[in-house]
Amino acid sequence: MFDYSPAKLPFVNQADRVLKHNHFVKSLFWQSWHDCFEQHALPKLPEPIAKLWTHSREIFQLAFIAHRYGMIFFASRREVSARLATITAKSQQIDEVYRVLSQRQLLNTIYNLTINQFVFSWPSKAACAQMIAPNQFQLSKEQVLYYRDDAFYRHSEQVKRLGDEVVYDLHDFAHLVSTLCKPTLYGCYYHDLSAKITNKQFRSMISLPGKRDLDSQIVADGFVYTCLTRHLYDTLVTEPFSTPDDLVEAIAEQLSRYYLAEQPLTSAQDGKTYRLNAPIETGQLVILALNKLYEHSASEVEHSVFIRAEQDSGVLELSPSNRLQALAAPLKWLYPEARNTIRHRAHALSYIKTAKALIPMRPAEASILDQVVQLLGADPAALRTILELLSLNSTLNKEELL
Repeated sequence: MFDYSPAKLPFVNQADRVLKHNHFVKSLFWQSWHDCFEQHALPKLPEPIAKLWTHSREIFQLAFIAHRYGMIFFASRREVSARLATITAKSQQIDEVYRVLSQRQLLNTIYNLTINQFVFSWPSKAACAQMIAPNQFQLSKEQVLYYRDDAFYRHSEQVKRLGDEVVYDLHDFAHLVSTLCKPTLYGCYYHDLSAKITNKQFRSMISLPGKRDLDSQIVADGFVYTCLTRHLYDTLVTEPFSTPDDLVEAIAEQLSRYYLAEQPLTSAQDGKTYRLNAPIETGQLVILALNKLYEHSASEVEHSVFIRAEQDSGVLELSPSNRLQALAAPLKWLYPEARNTIRHRAHALSYIKTAKALIPMRPAEASILDQVVQLLGADPAALRTILELLSLNSTLNKEELL
């Protein structure tokens, strides 16, 4: 797999800035974890393990890092590498603590409780259901943490009733870090827009459509990224590209031809081929570009926040301590890490290619299409222009956007 390729987006490509904000977010997270563990896990542990908590809480934290919550190990390679001495010296204790926690079904439960408490420990927060996917949270440019009011609970007993299943998405923490790197550029803007804008049509453009809506939403960000870019990546990655950028370019070119109604693409989800009847509308491209800036920036900081790994990655077959040592290996992308980052980069580039191709085709819309190009280069002025344009209009009709 490819060596890690540094981010190119401004602010999130500054390592010191990313590390600073990751440290802040992780400090709040592990404080919430400590409180939840003492309250909900410690009383359930056998005495020898409980005594170990008073002497070396780092062992327990490492046991949790060794647990894959969803698709994610919640530490970066840098963070794991910094603790290799402890991992090596305390390997037997880490393995034993992990075994006990796993047997008592406490690993996912404590993660759930921790994430829930983290949300309520954030300095400024607000419940909001309309523009947030189930069980997720978002940080606005004003650094207000918006959360689903039907998925986060002020009383921990409600979270415990959810059981030892994975409930939340640790990817949201990457969004926190990227937003903190430049809130006015990478913060979630949905909550600043009128409800007339963030309507059903808007939401359908940025989410994965259901089967009944699929035929009418084959330009939706969720569908193209999840289904079409996945098939493109899995097909093209077997070709001898020299660098990740070469693969990004190849995927972006085919995606752009899809948006221009020049080429069909195959879905990784159902194996069917999809094709647009006409080039994507300018108004649709505006919304998709805005959403991609938000998602792309988070993708670029993921490697500084956590490690993605699939079931067949090989690390899950190792003991918890050996798993940690494997995760601390030299910085080379695991398959899902390369796949996600390269697809986001390619998807963003495809919007740029599409906008540039549409400019001579739609001279009356050239100005807004140029703003799309500038926006995806992370230009704050273009973001302000597009958000102002949206705020002045009440729908996503092409006539009102221009």
